[in-house]
Parts: sequence; C-alpha cells; structure tokens
Amino acid sequence: MPARPASGQIGVEMQPRETVLEVLDDTGPLLATSPRHDPAQGPEPPPSPRPRHLLLITCIAAIGGFLFGYDTGVISGALPYIRDSLLAPLAGHPARLARVQETIVASAVVGAGAGAAVGGRLSDHWGRRGTLALADGLFCVGALAMAAAQGLRVLILGRVLVGLGVGVASVTVPVLIAELAPPPLRARLVSLNVLAITGGQFAAYVVNWGAAHLPGSWRWMLGVAALPPLVQLAGLTMVPAPPSRKRSGGTHWGQLARPAVLRQLHVGLGLQALQQLCGINTVMYFTPLILEAAGVRNKQTVLLLSLFPAGVNAVGTLAGMYCIERYGRRRLLLTSTACVAGALLLLAAAFASAASHSPAVDLATSTCPAPSCTACLRRGCMFCGSVDDLTAPGQCQVGVPGGAALPAQACPGAGVPFSQGCPSSRAPLVLMGLMLYLAAFSPGLGPVPWAVNAELYPADVRGTAVGLAGLTNWLANAAVAQTFLSLLHALGPARTWAAYAGVAALGWAWAHAFVPETKGRSLEQIQAAFEGGGP
Repeated sequence: MPARPASGQIGVEMQPRETVLEVLDDTGPLLATSPRHDPAQGPEPPPSPRPRHLLLITCIAAIGGFLFGYDTGVISGALPYIRDSLLAPLAGHPARLARVQETIVASAVVGAGAGAAVGGRLSDHWGRRGTLALADGLFCVGALAMAAAQGLRVLILGRVLVGLGVGVASVTVPVLIAELAPPPLRARLVSLNVLAITGGQFAAYVVNWGAAHLPGSWRWMLGVAALPPLVQLAGLTMVPAPPSRKRSGGTHWGQLARPAVLRQLHVGLGLQALQQLCGINTVMYFTPLILEAAGVRNKQTVLLLSLFPAGVNAVGTLAGMYCIERYGRRRLLLTSTACVAGALLLLAAAFASAASHSPAVDLATSTCPAPSCTACLRRGCMFCGSVDDLTAPGQCQVGVPGGAALPAQACPGAGVPFSQGCPSSRAPLVLMGLMLYLAAFSPGLGPVPWAVNAELYPADVRGTAVGLAGLTNWLANAAVAQTFLSLLHALGPARTWAAYAGVAALGWAWAHAFVPETKGRSLEQIQAAFEGGGP
C-alpha cells in the first residue's frame, strides 16, 4: 500500500504560482489569462473566467449542489408524514416499518450511485453543461412524480429519478468549478458547491417546517424540488465550456490502471467512503426520527428543532470555505474527523443514559408485557406515560395504526401515548450532540473529500475518476441509509452511535497515513507529484 511523504506534503519542490487575473471592464472577454508563466513549472494553465463572472458561473453550477442538499434534507421531514399516511398499516410492525422507511430513503441513494457511475463519463463525452442539463430534467420529473404519488411504487420511482439527477450533478459540478477556477481560489469555489449542498439541506428543513400545516404536507415538501432545476437550465447558457480540456470520446478504463492514477484513486475513493461511513447522512436523513427516539413527541416541534442542526451545518460549511485555504485540506480533515468521533461518542452516551433511565412498565395494567418503555417500543407496542414526570412508570399497550399520530384517548387514564421514543429528559443532550457532530463535520469532512477529488486527477481521466469517487460516496451512503434504522432496532441507539465513532477513529488513522496536502498546488503540480511516486 502506498505511503505518504513524512511531511504530509506532496513531494514536489515547486513554488506556488500566483495567478494574475485581469480586471476587465464590462466589454472585456469572459476569460482572463495569466500573463506570467514559468515554463519550468509545466504546461501553461488555461485561461480562467474573469473574477466578476467566476462567482456568477460558480453559483449557477452550484444549483446542482443545492438540489443535492435539498433532496438529502427534505426526506427527513417528509418521512414521518409518509409513515403516518402511506405506511400507517405497518405501525404495529416496527422491524418491517424500519425496512420500508430505509428503502424509501435508500432508493434515491441507489439512483444517485448509478448517476455518479455514469455521470463522469457523460461529462467527458457530452461536456459538463450538457450533463448538468440532463440532471436538471431528472430532478424535475422525479420531484413531480413524488408529489403526485398515490402509492409506494411511484414514490420510490420518483426517488430513484431524483437520485439519478443528484448523482450526475454531484460528480459534474465540482469538476466544472475546479476546471474554471485559478489555483488560489479553486478549493474555496469548490467548497461553495458544498455550501450550496448544506444551504439546500437548510432550505429543505425550512420548507418541511412551513409545509407541516398544509394538507398533504409531504407532497408539497417533495414537489418544491421541481423549481430550482428550471433556474439552473436558464443559467447554463452563461456558463462557458471549461477551457482546460477538449471534449473527448470518453475515458478508456486502461487509463485508470496507471500507477499514479491508482494512487490517486486510493486517496480519492477512500476520502469519499470515510465521509459517509462516519454517519453524516444518518443525521441528515433521519434527524426528526432521531429526535423522536429521544422522546420528542410533537412532529412540528421535531421539525422546528431540526432547523438548529441544519443551521449549524450551513454555518460550519461557510467557515470551512475560509479554513480550507488558510489551514490546508489535510490539517482540516484530521481535526474534523477527530472531533466527529468525539461528538458521536457524546450521542452514544446520551442515548445510553436515556436507556438506563427508561420508565418502567406497570405489568398489572398493561396488555403488552415488557419490563421497560424501551423494550415496549421494540416489541411494536406503545407506551402510555407522563409528560410531567418523565421517569414515572406507565402502561405498555398493544399498538394501533397511526404511529406518532396516536390520539391521547389511545391510553387509559391520564397517560400520553409514546410510539417512536420513550419519555426522557435527555432530548436536549441528543440535540446538542447532533449540533456538535455537524459543527465538527461541516468545515472538514464535508468539503475536503470533494475539493481534493476535484483537483486530484489528470485531465484525461478526471471526469471518470471523479465519477468513481462519487459512486463510492453514494454506495457508502446507501449502505448507511439502508441499515441505520435496522441497527437502531437491533442494537439500540447507544451501540449504533458508538459503532460510527469507531469508524471515525479508524478513518482518522487512515487519513493521517495516506492523505497528502494539496493546498497551493496547481493541477499540473499535483499530477507531477503522483507521477513521481508520491502518495
């Protein structure tokens, strides 16, 4: 397995070149060139868009990232309402209900994996703009299908179509931005796409909360995603073709087998797997369900509380845009991963404490025998407890359809029904753990894998290599999405979060050993380093 240089830097002794962008008037050309170039530093880099247009072009391209984030965030708020409408007959079968909810979430992730797998090659063959236009069409059709779904099959089909669009955009947008941006701005502008992703997630939580009062609320939540693709389609006419490459017939797979490219893929694919296996999308997909499991009963309160982690995620990503150039990719990644592991341990401790103080069951008045509230819910029954005394014993009753929407009359006496989580005073600690997790993740583990992958590969395989990295990201994402609720049911929340903390710790050790620093290097310098036997 390849080893990295002891310094953690790419092993090429070249001074970073200052790219000089012309400040042109409004009548000047769209592309600005760098007038000073040292031939000893390799091929002359392509012209970059002038600064005034570069930010606009980046924002247009980053709408794809916004849609990526919106789809990630919107399902978390829509899922409790889908559960209580389309999935109401499964309310008394928690294991089966968990699998169906996982399938709804994971169907988009599977579609995204397929989109990422072909998106890189499509962007090499059709060009970045044409590929983004295809993604926009998939977004529109998929969102409308979900909004109109009358059954589970159409809903899942719409999720797959939206996922295809997300996957194509996820591997096309970072490459387009990286190819248009000069080296001093490259990581920050690629991070702007990650900011758009987190902004889309926050917007989804706002829409979820705002639509919660509407009839058919989950349809509005999912259908709104049909609007942003239309804006991007109109704006793509302003985006120039990346000048650093010529459109080709695609990449031959043999080109990926070169030793230097294999070393690059080891780093790039590993970073994308690490990002997902640390559990980020357990939080983004299931925040409302996590808060319900922590004892928050009211769905509208759950959606309102979900805004806080989403807001922290957006602010942290904005901070990452500054830190990624100031402190470098490697240092930011290692710090972020270590803090993520700590936050996951806090979540594990919060749920372990809640489980140890789970209210007891009064067996004499119960119709579903279980020793505690936690055991009661795992059997598919409902717990009738108190919201005033969170540790008071209650009754475990055979559940009725309706899930979290159970009326108070479902419980005898003055009991209040709990079907998704037990009464607990640890909900604020769980919310704090989620916020700390995202505060740790968003500046480092969020943007660094995308930024490094966008600048890591040679031009002749860049689209395909970034596509493979995106596919890795989505496969790991799918594995997490398809297993998280089942793990919660089988292991309990505390052990599940502890397992993710262990993955983060192992990921830190791998990143420390193999991930190099690319800060301040041109794309040509990075290629020269790997061709010379670098990491």
